[in-house]
Amino acid sequence: MWQFAIPLLFMEIFVDTLLPSALFSLVVYVVGVATVPAVGAWIDHTNRLHVMRVSILIENGCIIASTIALGSILTRGVQWTLPMVALFAVTVVAGAVGQAYTDAQTLSIQQDWVVVVARETNVPLGDWNTTLRQIDLICKLASPVAFGLIMDFAGDAPMTRAAVVGVWNLLAAPLEYCMRVDTYHFIPALHDQPNQLKKKPAVNLTQYVASWTEYARHPTFLASFSFCALYMTVLTGTGLNLAYLQWRGVPQAVLGTVFAFGKRHHHVSAGLSTGLGALFGLFGTVVFPTLVRVLGTIERVSVWTVWLFWLTLVPIWVACVWFGEATASDYIMMVAILISRLWLWSCDLAQTQIMQEWVEADRRGSINAMQNATSKLFYIAMLLVGVFCSDPREFVTLVTVSIGAVLSAAVGFTVWYARYVK
Repeated sequence: MWQFAIPLLFMEIFVDTLLPSALFSLVVYVVGVATVPAVGAWIDHTNRLHVMRVSILIENGCIIASTIALGSILTRGVQWTLPMVALFAVTVVAGAVGQAYTDAQTLSIQQDWVVVVARETNVPLGDWNTTLRQIDLICKLASPVAFGLIMDFAGDAPMTRAAVVGVWNLLAAPLEYCMRVDTYHFIPALHDQPNQLKKKPAVNLTQYVASWTEYARHPTFLASFSFCALYMTVLTGTGLNLAYLQWRGVPQAVLGTVFAFGKRHHHVSAGLSTGLGALFGLFGTVVFPTLVRVLGTIERVSVWTVWLFWLTLVPIWVACVWFGEATASDYIMMVAILISRLWLWSCDLAQTQIMQEWVEADRRGSINAMQNATSKLFYIAMLLVGVFCSDPREFVTLVTVSIGAVLSAAVGFTVWYARYVK
């Protein structure tokens, strides 16, 4: 919930500018690109439970620091004095560090733990992945709704909102840790870490370059890199996409139903809107097992679904070029984005399983960490394109770049399949 809440709380404080929210996102992603390779190596060479213990502790420590700093900002107003800049910096840095350790937990569970658990329980890996993704999407459905309720019932007291969200995360931390400890002890195979006794690589520029080289030479690279290209799109129902539709004058009630949006009297709608996107994602997780049965392999599913994802988005580009800035193109965009979630999440599940099955056990952390860093690079690239094409009348350029990025991803998956699978 905290990652969802911070940008909205910034918007509550800095009502006339998106710059603080944009800076927060940019710093978080840049720090992620710089640190994720080291995080991956740490995961590969460290006891699994120790990784979880340290990650949960530091993540929640950063949440406390962010809460205190953000609360102090709320009591000082919006004047950019030196103390204000310092508090803002603490909030951003704590958020970036906390996100790095959140990434560590995500990589550990989704790319390592689940593979071992699936093998030891004799349950198909695809079933475990689907269940985990459904849990993730349900949380994406519930968290914004809960935050929307907090925003509404806290009234005009942003300090209360920040405090409640911080306390929420702190209360969840012990439960989170206990459940992972139980899983660790329930599956003895998790105690065995292939690289635990090996010396951990030094964290320096040489090792950083070596990590990228190792990633580029791995058989999964083209599929992984192509999947990361899907992050270079504005057609997500958030950020620039949402700002454009708001500029176009799409009613707030519609945006509140379709996307994560809302002013003060629409906070609950904002939560529900995020849930609608997550709901279509859930449909994708339901469809995924059927796709595997029909198409035969996850590799084939990844190729089919990425092309279907692209085909679902193409009408947006056609509408923007054909109709221009028109109501028809606005609604075609919103409907197409929602439908595309189905294929995107199916592709995500397929690609996740490819990385689990194709990457060696002693390199799961490092290789998947490089994929995580690459996806952040593509997202940063899209943010930069948005900076250079910041005029809403140039949004068709952003759509063209997005469609091109998804097309390149589809071609990349196809070439990878032809080279390594077929």
